[in-house]
Amino acid sequence: MPDRGEKYVVLFIFLFILFIGVFFVFPSIYVKLAAFALLGLFSLFIPYRAILPLLVIYMTGVPVETALDNFALFGFDVSFHEILFGLLLAVWFLELVSGRVQSSFRSREAILISITVLYLLVPIFVGLSKPHLGFAWRNDIRHSFFYLAYFPIVTYISDLKDAERAYKWLALGMLGFSLLIISPFVIGHLSPLYSYLHGTIRFGQRNNNIMLITYPFLFQLYVLDSKPFFKNEGKVARAVIFTILLLGLLLTQTRTMWLGVLGTVLLLLIFNISEKRSTAVLVTVGKVVLILVVMVVLLNAGLYLLARDLYDYISYFLTERFATLGRIGTDLALAIRKIERMDARAMWRDNIWIGRGFGTSWAIMGEEYSFCDDFYWTTLAKTGIIGLSLLLSVYLYYSYILFRLFRIRKRLKTLFARRFVEVQFATIPATFAMGYVNSHLFDSPITIVGYLVLIAITEYLYDRAIVHKDPECLKELPC
Repeated sequence: MPDRGEKYVVLFIFLFILFIGVFFVFPSIYVKLAAFALLGLFSLFIPYRAILPLLVIYMTGVPVETALDNFALFGFDVSFHEILFGLLLAVWFLELVSGRVQSSFRSREAILISITVLYLLVPIFVGLSKPHLGFAWRNDIRHSFFYLAYFPIVTYISDLKDAERAYKWLALGMLGFSLLIISPFVIGHLSPLYSYLHGTIRFGQRNNNIMLITYPFLFQLYVLDSKPFFKNEGKVARAVIFTILLLGLLLTQTRTMWLGVLGTVLLLLIFNISEKRSTAVLVTVGKVVLILVVMVVLLNAGLYLLARDLYDYISYFLTERFATLGRIGTDLALAIRKIERMDARAMWRDNIWIGRGFGTSWAIMGEEYSFCDDFYWTTLAKTGIIGLSLLLSVYLYYSYILFRLFRIRKRLKTLFARRFVEVQFATIPATFAMGYVNSHLFDSPITIVGYLVLIAITEYLYDRAIVHKDPECLKELPC
């Protein structure tokens, strides 16, 4: 029987799906407002611990800031994930005021929160000095709003079970997102993403970044450890989930993510071999490669015989995306990125210390964007040297405590804690390298929320294992 908390989660999921259905079925603005009012009213009686899982799973599994997530209300562009986040903050704050949520922050957390606030406030005030606040300004402010997710996330995680549960939200969302990516190739025009099948179909590019967080972890657990992650998960279920995730990764066409995940997986293999598991690791990887080769051959043969048009389409775009990896000097996308960086460098020189502020925009291929495809130059142009240094200091600090946790990983009591630390430590090089060609890595709503989940789990493990040496989290040293 589900416990009370699970019943609340199921109830809120039902209400939110009903709410979305009303928005798509009924065109009347009054019906939409009534649905919003009722959802808000019901949310007041549901604990924030029931809303938070849905927020993370929804934002991870649905391409946010696309037609699937956005709608117009009184002339404004509104997103379902923003409504859900607003409800979460409102309910969490009410529970905090009423005393049902206990929130206390350690000194190091208070310092890091202050650094983040300073990082956001300076470009906000610099941007306000501009005569016109357009699309890019609104975009930057809306994204920054999601840093507030830190507070309900960090108060949620009170033990190792909460930490593992929070990580499962990201994995479940990625499974749903992978199914969405695959769906146009399976059910055709019935898929909500079928209309995106043109050019490089990198829909949900912001969501793609969570692949770097979750895919290597499930590779380690499913392939190298042969262990389940979800409840009542057998070998067949693990094989199906792993296949779906792999196809989703491949069909995103995101070359950066391919290389980032591959680099992280290679580091995990080195970690496993260094633990004297070389024979078992190599045999397991060999089996997986053989199975994948057989799968690819059968899939190609099936598509060639049963769906020749789809076979030609997939073959073309995959061949083209892989081929561009060898044409770095002449690839159009990389040439555009070079121009974007030159523009960002010119903007940054206007004020090298505090930048141009929020609202800085780039004109790319006739369209306005609030970023260029380079996290470092985007941040420099908007926040200057001070802003980039503040933001990087937070990530460097968490890289440092991950390193400390990595050194004692064999003493962590649970398999989840050990693998979490290893995988997150292995993603550090890819994360900072990918920032060079991907601005969404740190500044899109879903990646902000995703990394805040990781930060909260890391903080909990560091506090219990290293600061307090909690015996429930840490094994005793051998005599």
